Amino acid sequence: MKKLLLLLFPLLVISSCCCKNGKSCGKKNNEASSKNSTSYTTPEAIAAALPGEWIWIKSFCCGRTSTWHTPETDGSTASLLFTKEKAEHFKNGKSQSSSTYNLAYFEEGAKDKIAYNESEGRKAMIRLSNDTLVVDYGYMDLQTEYYVRKK
Repeated sequence: MKKLLLLLFPLLVISSCCCKNGKSCGKKNNEASSKNSTSYTTPEAIAAALPGEWIWIKSFCCGRTSTWHTPETDGSTASLLFTKEKAEHFKNGKSQSSSTYNLAYFEEGAKDKIAYNESEGRKAMIRLSNDTLVVDYGYMDLQTEYYVRKK
């Protein structure tokens, strides 16, 4: 849990950065941005918004010597293609795997964590906000993957 908080804290700090010239964004700007922001907080909402193609933009991996990986640093591309029934993984445009998946609360009573389970894969926490998808295996000291919806 501490590791997850340590990973999320920098994101919180970065996301709370200021507007132009280091000045704080006014209440008006915050209200406007919150009207345009959509976070999906239930398995059903994520399932409805998930279908489509998602392009990998970066990953943070693994353990005590974690580093950031991007398509540029790795020299490869990756994407996920979701339908309502299946998730297909692509690397450099070629299909790597395809399996059914489900979404549910990570633990009973933990309504703030959504689990993503592939029939042939590992369990991850999943977050979807606007056009950004985060697949987080970090609860096991593994990687966190970031994707954007293909336009």
